[in-house]
Amino acid sequence: MARVIPFTCMRPTPEAAETISSLPFDFYSNEEAEAILEANPRSFMHVDAAGVSYAKPDGRIVEFPCDAAQVMLQEYLDDGLFFRDEEPAYYLYRLTTADGASQTGVMGGVYVGEEQNGTIRRHENTRVEKENGCIRHIEACAAHTSAVFLAFRANEDITWVMEQVTQREPLYDFTADEVRNTIWRISHPAEMRIMQRAFESIDALYIADGHHRAAANMRYGMTRRAERGATDETGKPYPTEHMLSVMFPSDQLVIHDYNRAIEDLNGLNKEQFLARVSEEFDIVGPFEEPIRPNKRGTFGMFLSEGKEWYRLTFKGAKSSSVVGRLDVSILQDRLLDPILGIDDPRSNDRIDFVRGTRGVKALEHRTVNGHEAAVCFSLFPTDIDDLFEIADNNQLMPPKSTWFEPKIRSGLFVYEID
Repeated sequence: MARVIPFTCMRPTPEAAETISSLPFDFYSNEEAEAILEANPRSFMHVDAAGVSYAKPDGRIVEFPCDAAQVMLQEYLDDGLFFRDEEPAYYLYRLTTADGASQTGVMGGVYVGEEQNGTIRRHENTRVEKENGCIRHIEACAAHTSAVFLAFRANEDITWVMEQVTQREPLYDFTADEVRNTIWRISHPAEMRIMQRAFESIDALYIADGHHRAAANMRYGMTRRAERGATDETGKPYPTEHMLSVMFPSDQLVIHDYNRAIEDLNGLNKEQFLARVSEEFDIVGPFEEPIRPNKRGTFGMFLSEGKEWYRLTFKGAKSSSVVGRLDVSILQDRLLDPILGIDDPRSNDRIDFVRGTRGVKALEHRTVNGHEAAVCFSLFPTDIDDLFEIADNNQLMPPKSTWFEPKIRSGLFVYEID
Protein backbone atom coordinates (compact mmCIF):
# COMPACT_ATOMS: atom_id res chain seq x y z
CA MET A 1 0.00 0.00 0.00
CA ALA A 2 1.42 3.40 -1.01
CA ARG A 3 0.38 6.22 1.31
CA VAL A 4 0.47 9.44 -0.70
CA ILE A 5 -1.05 12.55 0.84
CA PRO A 6 -1.98 15.97 -0.54
CA PHE A 7 0.28 18.73 0.80
CA THR A 8 0.25 22.45 1.45
CA CYS A 9 2.56 23.97 -1.11
CA MET A 10 4.71 27.08 -1.21
CA ARG A 11 5.07 27.96 -4.87
CA PRO A 12 5.82 30.82 -7.29
CA THR A 13 3.27 33.14 -8.77
CA PRO A 14 2.37 32.26 -12.38
CA GLU A 15 4.28 35.33 -13.58
CA ALA A 16 7.47 34.30 -11.74
CA ALA A 17 7.43 30.54 -12.38
CA GLU A 18 9.41 30.50 -15.62
CA THR A 19 12.10 32.92 -14.40
CA ILE A 20 12.61 31.29 -11.00
CA SER A 21 12.28 27.58 -11.77
CA SER A 22 15.39 25.75 -12.90
CA LEU A 23 16.71 22.36 -13.82
CA PRO A 24 18.61 20.68 -10.97
CA PHE A 25 22.15 21.91 -10.25
CA ASP A 26 23.66 18.49 -11.00
CA PHE A 27 22.05 18.39 -14.44
CA TYR A 28 24.78 20.74 -15.63
CA SER A 29 28.55 20.79 -15.56
CA ASN A 30 29.97 23.08 -12.86
CA GLU A 31 30.84 25.67 -15.50
CA GLU A 32 27.33 25.62 -16.98
CA ALA A 33 25.72 25.93 -13.54
CA GLU A 34 27.97 28.85 -12.59
CA ALA A 35 26.98 30.70 -15.75
CA ILE A 36 23.26 30.26 -15.00
CA LEU A 37 23.69 31.38 -11.38
CA GLU A 38 25.54 34.50 -12.48
CA ALA A 39 23.05 35.35 -15.23
CA ASN A 40 19.92 34.88 -13.09
CA PRO A 41 20.12 35.99 -9.43
CA ARG A 42 16.50 34.84 -8.96
CA SER A 43 17.08 31.31 -10.24
CA PHE A 44 15.97 28.56 -7.88
CA MET A 45 19.33 26.97 -8.58
CA HIS A 46 20.66 29.24 -5.82
CA VAL A 47 18.47 27.20 -3.44
CA ASP A 48 19.21 23.90 -5.14
CA ALA A 49 22.98 24.44 -5.00
CA ALA A 50 23.12 25.27 -1.29
CA GLY A 51 25.54 22.87 0.41
CA VAL A 52 27.39 22.07 -2.84
CA SER A 53 31.15 22.55 -3.06
CA TYR A 54 33.60 21.70 -5.82
CA ALA A 55 37.14 22.45 -6.95
CA LYS A 56 37.79 24.62 -10.00
CA PRO A 57 40.58 23.70 -12.45
CA ASP A 58 42.86 26.27 -10.82
CA GLY A 59 42.40 24.61 -7.43
CA ARG A 60 40.03 27.19 -5.91
CA ILE A 61 37.10 25.75 -3.95
CA VAL A 62 33.62 27.05 -4.75
CA GLU A 63 31.12 26.66 -1.91
CA PHE A 64 27.42 27.43 -1.62
CA PRO A 65 26.45 27.62 2.08
CA CYS A 66 23.32 25.75 3.17
CA ASP A 67 22.03 28.84 4.98
CA ALA A 68 21.78 30.67 1.66
CA ALA A 69 18.85 28.46 0.68
CA GLN A 70 16.63 29.63 3.55
CA VAL A 71 17.58 33.25 2.88
CA MET A 72 16.59 32.93 -0.78
CA LEU A 73 13.27 31.24 0.05
CA GLN A 74 12.41 34.07 2.43
CA GLU A 75 13.33 36.67 -0.19
CA TYR A 76 10.96 35.00 -2.65
CA LEU A 77 8.13 35.37 -0.10
CA ASP A 78 9.07 38.92 0.93
CA ASP A 79 9.22 40.07 -2.69
CA GLY A 80 5.85 38.54 -3.54
CA LEU A 81 7.33 36.02 -5.95
CA PHE A 82 6.18 33.04 -3.86
CA PHE A 83 3.06 32.42 -1.81
CA ARG A 84 1.57 29.63 0.29
CA ASP A 85 -1.54 27.73 -0.71
CA GLU A 86 -4.04 27.71 2.15
CA GLU A 87 -5.28 24.14 1.76
CA PRO A 88 -3.50 20.87 0.93
CA ALA A 89 -3.80 19.51 -2.58
CA TYR A 90 -2.27 17.15 -5.11
CA TYR A 91 -0.79 18.54 -8.32
CA LEU A 92 -0.39 17.15 -11.81
CA TYR A 93 2.86 17.95 -13.59
CA ARG A 94 3.09 17.39 -17.36
CA LEU A 95 6.37 17.58 -19.27
CA THR A 96 6.16 17.83 -23.06
CA THR A 97 9.28 17.68 -25.21
CA ALA A 98 9.83 19.45 -28.53
CA ASP A 99 8.87 16.30 -30.46
CA GLY A 100 5.45 16.22 -28.75
CA ALA A 101 6.13 13.34 -26.34
CA SER A 102 4.65 13.95 -22.91
CA GLN A 103 4.45 12.40 -19.46
CA THR A 104 2.16 13.42 -16.61
CA GLY A 105 2.91 12.72 -12.97
CA VAL A 106 1.20 13.25 -9.62
CA MET A 107 2.88 15.49 -7.04
CA GLY A 108 2.25 14.47 -3.45
CA GLY A 109 3.82 13.61 -0.11
CA VAL A 110 4.85 9.96 0.15
CA TYR A 111 5.07 8.43 3.62
CA VAL A 112 8.75 7.58 4.15
CA GLY A 113 7.95 4.49 6.20
CA GLU A 114 6.87 2.78 3.00
CA GLU A 115 10.52 2.00 2.28
CA GLN A 116 10.66 -0.20 5.38
CA ASN A 117 7.35 -1.77 4.36
CA GLY A 118 8.75 -2.66 0.95
CA THR A 119 6.42 -0.35 -0.98
CA ILE A 120 9.16 2.10 -1.99
CA ARG A 121 11.72 0.11 -3.96
CA ARG A 122 15.18 1.14 -5.13
CA HIS A 123 17.66 -0.14 -7.68
CA GLU A 124 20.81 1.78 -6.72
CA ASN A 125 23.05 2.08 -3.67
CA THR A 126 23.67 5.46 -2.07
CA ARG A 127 26.64 7.11 -0.37
CA VAL A 128 26.23 8.22 3.24
CA GLU A 129 28.16 11.47 2.74
CA LYS A 130 25.83 12.51 -0.06
CA GLU A 131 22.77 11.58 2.02
CA ASN A 132 24.16 13.74 4.83
CA GLY A 133 24.44 16.67 2.45
CA CYS A 134 20.78 16.25 1.48
CA ILE A 135 19.77 16.15 5.15
CA ARG A 136 21.67 19.39 5.85
CA HIS A 137 19.75 20.97 2.98
CA ILE A 138 16.39 19.80 4.39
CA GLU A 139 17.29 21.16 7.83
CA ALA A 140 18.44 24.51 6.44
CA CYS A 141 15.25 24.99 4.42
CA ALA A 142 12.82 23.28 6.83
CA ALA A 143 11.36 22.00 3.58
CA HIS A 144 11.73 19.59 0.70
CA THR A 145 12.63 21.74 -2.29
CA SER A 146 13.25 19.01 -4.89
CA ALA A 147 10.98 16.08 -5.63
CA VAL A 148 11.97 12.44 -5.70
CA PHE A 149 11.06 10.91 -9.08
CA LEU A 150 9.03 7.71 -8.64
CA ALA A 151 7.45 5.33 -11.14
CA PHE A 152 4.43 3.06 -10.73
CA ARG A 153 2.51 0.62 -12.87
CA ALA A 154 -0.42 2.42 -14.48
CA ASN A 155 -3.65 2.57 -12.44
CA GLU A 156 -7.12 3.12 -13.99
CA ASP A 157 -8.43 5.39 -11.21
CA ILE A 158 -5.36 7.63 -11.28
CA THR A 159 -5.59 7.81 -15.07
CA TRP A 160 -9.27 8.81 -14.79
CA VAL A 161 -8.53 11.68 -12.41
CA MET A 162 -5.68 12.83 -14.64
CA GLU A 163 -7.98 12.90 -17.66
CA GLN A 164 -10.59 14.97 -15.81
CA VAL A 165 -8.19 17.49 -14.29
CA THR A 166 -6.05 18.10 -17.38
CA GLN A 167 -9.12 19.34 -19.27
CA ARG A 168 -9.19 22.39 -16.98
CA GLU A 169 -7.22 25.61 -17.01
CA PRO A 170 -3.70 24.96 -15.66
CA LEU A 171 -1.94 26.86 -12.88
CA TYR A 172 1.25 27.11 -14.93
CA ASP A 173 1.96 26.62 -18.60
CA PHE A 174 5.35 27.72 -19.91
CA THR A 175 8.24 26.45 -22.00
CA ALA A 176 11.80 26.48 -20.69
CA ASP A 177 14.91 24.63 -21.86
CA GLU A 178 12.87 23.34 -24.81
CA VAL A 179 10.36 21.54 -22.54
CA ARG A 180 6.78 22.65 -21.95
CA ASN A 181 5.80 22.55 -18.26
CA THR A 182 2.07 22.39 -17.48
CA ILE A 183 0.70 22.08 -13.94
CA TRP A 184 -2.78 21.60 -12.51
CA ARG A 185 -4.03 21.59 -8.90
CA ILE A 186 -6.27 18.79 -7.57
CA SER A 187 -8.21 20.19 -4.62
CA HIS A 188 -11.74 18.83 -5.05
CA PRO A 189 -12.41 16.53 -2.05
CA ALA A 190 -13.87 13.71 -4.16
CA GLU A 191 -10.94 13.71 -6.58
CA MET A 192 -8.44 13.80 -3.72
CA ARG A 193 -10.14 10.80 -2.08
CA ILE A 194 -10.04 8.83 -5.34
CA MET A 195 -6.37 9.69 -5.77
CA GLN A 196 -5.44 8.73 -2.21
CA ARG A 197 -7.33 5.42 -2.34
CA ALA A 198 -5.92 4.60 -5.77
CA PHE A 199 -2.37 4.92 -4.46
CA GLU A 200 -3.31 2.74 -1.48
CA SER A 201 -4.10 -0.03 -3.98
CA ILE A 202 -0.64 0.21 -5.58
CA ASP A 203 1.85 -2.42 -4.46
CA ALA A 204 5.07 -0.56 -5.25
CA LEU A 205 6.57 2.83 -6.03
CA TYR A 206 9.96 2.61 -7.74
CA ILE A 207 12.67 5.23 -7.30
CA ALA A 208 13.55 6.24 -10.83
CA ASP A 209 15.68 9.29 -10.01
CA GLY A 210 16.73 10.80 -6.71
CA HIS A 211 17.98 7.83 -4.67
CA HIS A 212 20.08 10.05 -2.40
CA ARG A 213 17.24 12.51 -1.78
CA ALA A 214 14.91 9.61 -1.03
CA ALA A 215 17.37 8.00 1.40
CA ALA A 216 17.95 11.33 3.12
CA ASN A 217 14.21 12.01 3.40
CA MET A 218 13.65 8.58 4.91
CA ARG A 219 16.45 8.97 7.46
CA TYR A 220 15.32 12.46 8.40
CA GLY A 221 11.65 11.52 8.66
CA MET A 222 12.25 8.43 10.78
CA THR A 223 14.63 10.33 13.09
CA ARG A 224 12.06 13.05 13.67
CA ARG A 225 9.39 10.39 14.21
CA ALA A 226 11.51 8.87 16.99
CA GLU A 227 12.00 12.30 18.55
CA ARG A 228 8.40 13.51 18.45
CA GLY A 229 6.31 10.37 18.33
CA ALA A 230 4.40 8.77 15.50
CA THR A 231 1.57 11.30 15.13
CA ASP A 232 0.61 14.89 15.91
CA GLU A 233 -2.32 15.95 18.10
CA THR A 234 -4.78 15.10 15.31
CA GLY A 235 -3.49 11.54 15.04
CA LYS A 236 -1.91 12.12 11.63
CA PRO A 237 1.77 11.53 10.77
CA TYR A 238 3.87 14.69 10.88
CA PRO A 239 4.76 16.37 7.56
CA THR A 240 8.39 15.46 8.28
CA GLU A 241 7.44 11.83 7.70
CA HIS A 242 6.58 12.47 4.06
CA MET A 243 8.81 13.32 1.11
CA LEU A 244 7.94 15.52 -1.83
CA SER A 245 7.54 13.17 -4.78
CA VAL A 246 6.35 13.14 -8.35
CA MET A 247 4.96 9.79 -9.48
CA PHE A 248 4.72 8.87 -13.15
CA PRO A 249 2.93 5.86 -14.64
CA SER A 250 5.57 3.62 -16.19
CA ASP A 251 3.88 3.49 -19.60
CA GLN A 252 4.67 7.20 -20.06
CA LEU A 253 8.35 7.05 -19.15
CA VAL A 254 11.36 6.77 -21.44
CA ILE A 255 14.76 5.61 -20.20
CA HIS A 256 17.66 7.03 -22.20
CA ASP A 257 21.10 5.55 -22.65
CA TYR A 258 23.85 6.46 -20.18
CA ASN A 259 27.19 6.26 -21.95
CA ARG A 260 30.79 5.87 -20.72
CA ALA A 261 34.03 7.77 -21.33
CA ILE A 262 37.40 6.46 -20.11
CA GLU A 263 40.48 8.62 -19.62
CA ASP A 264 43.11 6.12 -20.89
CA LEU A 265 43.64 2.58 -22.20
CA ASN A 266 45.16 1.32 -18.95
CA GLY A 267 48.67 1.14 -20.35
CA LEU A 268 47.68 -0.65 -23.59
CA ASN A 269 48.31 0.65 -27.08
CA LYS A 270 45.50 0.70 -29.61
CA GLU A 271 46.34 -2.68 -31.18
CA GLN A 272 46.71 -4.42 -27.80
CA PHE A 273 43.43 -2.95 -26.62
CA LEU A 274 41.49 -4.07 -29.71
CA ALA A 275 42.98 -7.56 -29.39
CA ARG A 276 41.82 -7.85 -25.79
CA VAL A 277 38.33 -6.56 -26.64
CA SER A 278 38.01 -9.08 -29.50
CA GLU A 279 38.25 -11.92 -26.99
CA GLU A 280 34.78 -11.07 -25.66
CA PHE A 281 33.19 -9.05 -28.47
CA ASP A 282 32.87 -9.22 -32.24
CA ILE A 283 34.31 -5.99 -33.60
CA VAL A 284 33.14 -4.38 -36.85
CA GLY A 285 34.69 -1.20 -38.15
CA PRO A 286 36.18 1.30 -38.20
CA PHE A 287 33.44 3.75 -39.20
CA GLU A 288 33.48 7.51 -39.53
CA GLU A 289 29.91 8.00 -38.34
CA PRO A 290 28.88 7.52 -34.69
CA ILE A 291 27.38 4.17 -33.66
CA ARG A 292 24.16 4.26 -31.64
CA PRO A 293 23.21 0.67 -30.68
CA ASN A 294 19.76 -0.43 -31.87
CA LYS A 295 19.42 -3.60 -29.79
CA ARG A 296 20.64 -5.20 -26.60
CA GLY A 297 24.06 -6.80 -26.55
CA THR A 298 25.58 -4.29 -28.99
CA PHE A 299 27.75 -1.28 -28.23
CA GLY A 300 29.32 1.63 -30.02
CA MET A 301 32.98 2.28 -29.28
CA PHE A 302 34.90 5.44 -30.20
CA LEU A 303 38.70 5.50 -30.08
CA SER A 304 40.20 8.98 -29.96
CA GLU A 305 43.35 7.71 -31.66
CA GLY A 306 42.35 7.81 -35.30
CA LYS A 307 38.88 9.22 -34.45
CA GLU A 308 37.30 5.85 -35.29
CA TRP A 309 34.00 4.22 -34.35
CA TYR A 310 33.46 0.48 -33.99
CA ARG A 311 30.41 -1.70 -33.42
CA LEU A 312 30.82 -4.32 -30.68
CA THR A 313 28.59 -7.39 -30.22
CA PHE A 314 28.93 -9.49 -27.10
CA LYS A 315 29.87 -13.08 -27.94
CA GLY A 316 29.05 -14.68 -24.60
CA ALA A 317 25.96 -16.54 -23.44
CA LYS A 318 22.97 -14.71 -22.02
CA SER A 319 23.13 -14.49 -18.22
CA SER A 320 20.44 -16.14 -16.11
CA SER A 321 20.46 -13.05 -13.87
CA VAL A 322 18.48 -9.97 -14.90
CA VAL A 323 21.30 -7.79 -13.55
CA GLY A 324 23.88 -9.81 -15.48
CA ARG A 325 21.87 -9.43 -18.70
CA LEU A 326 21.98 -5.63 -18.58
CA ASP A 327 24.24 -4.08 -21.18
CA VAL A 328 25.80 -1.87 -18.49
CA SER A 329 26.73 -5.06 -16.59
CA ILE A 330 28.17 -6.78 -19.68
CA LEU A 331 30.30 -3.76 -20.50
CA GLN A 332 31.47 -3.38 -16.91
CA ASP A 333 32.16 -7.07 -16.21
CA ARG A 334 33.68 -8.06 -19.58
CA LEU A 335 35.54 -4.91 -20.65
CA LEU A 336 35.76 -1.96 -18.29
CA ASP A 337 36.96 -3.93 -15.26
CA PRO A 338 39.19 -6.69 -16.73
CA ILE A 339 40.68 -4.68 -19.60
CA LEU A 340 40.57 -1.03 -18.57
CA GLY A 341 40.89 -1.50 -14.81
CA ILE A 342 37.67 0.32 -13.90
CA ASP A 343 36.94 -1.89 -10.90
CA ASP A 344 34.40 0.38 -9.20
CA PRO A 345 32.76 2.90 -11.54
CA ARG A 346 31.23 4.66 -8.54
CA SER A 347 34.61 5.73 -7.16
CA ASN A 348 37.13 5.39 -10.02
CA ASP A 349 37.99 8.87 -11.33
CA ARG A 350 39.16 7.59 -14.73
CA ILE A 351 35.56 7.07 -15.88
CA ASP A 352 32.90 9.65 -16.67
CA PHE A 353 29.24 9.22 -17.65
CA VAL A 354 27.51 10.97 -20.54
CA ARG A 355 23.73 11.12 -20.88
CA GLY A 356 22.50 9.90 -24.23
CA THR A 357 20.29 12.96 -24.73
CA ARG A 358 23.48 14.91 -25.48
CA GLY A 359 23.83 12.67 -28.55
CA VAL A 360 26.48 10.04 -29.22
CA LYS A 361 28.41 12.60 -31.28
CA ALA A 362 29.21 14.27 -27.95
CA LEU A 363 31.40 11.30 -27.08
CA GLU A 364 33.86 12.35 -29.78
CA HIS A 365 34.63 15.51 -27.80
CA ARG A 366 34.50 14.14 -24.27
CA THR A 367 37.22 14.86 -21.75
CA VAL A 368 37.94 13.13 -18.44
CA ASN A 369 39.97 14.97 -15.82
CA GLY A 370 40.72 17.62 -18.39
CA HIS A 371 42.19 15.13 -20.89
CA GLU A 372 40.68 13.87 -24.12
CA ALA A 373 38.97 10.54 -23.37
CA ALA A 374 40.92 7.66 -24.90
CA VAL A 375 37.83 5.52 -25.48
CA CYS A 376 34.06 6.03 -25.20
CA PHE A 377 31.15 3.60 -25.33
CA SER A 378 27.54 4.15 -26.40
CA LEU A 379 24.93 1.78 -24.95
CA PHE A 380 21.41 0.62 -25.67
CA PRO A 381 19.02 2.00 -23.01
CA THR A 382 17.97 -0.07 -20.01
CA ASP A 383 14.33 -1.24 -20.08
CA ILE A 384 11.82 -0.07 -17.43
CA ASP A 385 10.66 -3.65 -16.87
CA ASP A 386 14.23 -4.64 -16.01
CA LEU A 387 14.34 -1.83 -13.45
CA PHE A 388 11.09 -3.09 -11.89
CA GLU A 389 12.23 -6.72 -11.81
CA ILE A 390 15.56 -5.83 -10.22
CA ALA A 391 13.93 -3.65 -7.56
CA ASP A 392 11.22 -6.27 -6.87
CA ASN A 393 13.95 -8.81 -6.13
CA ASN A 394 15.92 -6.44 -3.87
CA GLN A 395 18.81 -6.38 -6.33
CA LEU A 396 20.86 -3.42 -7.50
CA MET A 397 21.81 -2.12 -10.92
CA PRO A 398 25.37 -1.04 -11.69
CA PRO A 399 25.94 2.70 -11.13
CA LYS A 400 24.60 5.06 -13.79
CA SER A 401 22.42 2.45 -15.51
CA THR A 402 19.53 4.77 -16.35
CA TRP A 403 18.96 8.33 -17.47
CA PHE A 404 15.47 9.80 -17.29
CA GLU A 405 14.65 12.93 -19.23
CA PRO A 406 12.97 15.41 -19.42
CA LYS A 407 13.92 16.47 -15.91
CA ILE A 408 11.53 17.88 -13.33
CA ARG A 409 12.17 21.57 -12.70
CA SER A 410 13.04 22.70 -9.21
CA GLY A 411 11.31 25.68 -7.66
CA LEU A 412 7.72 24.96 -8.66
CA PHE A 413 6.84 23.10 -5.45
CA VAL A 414 8.25 23.63 -1.96
CA TYR A 415 6.93 21.27 0.73
CA GLU A 416 7.43 22.89 4.13
CA ILE A 417 7.75 20.29 6.85
CA ASP A 418 8.15 22.23 10.13
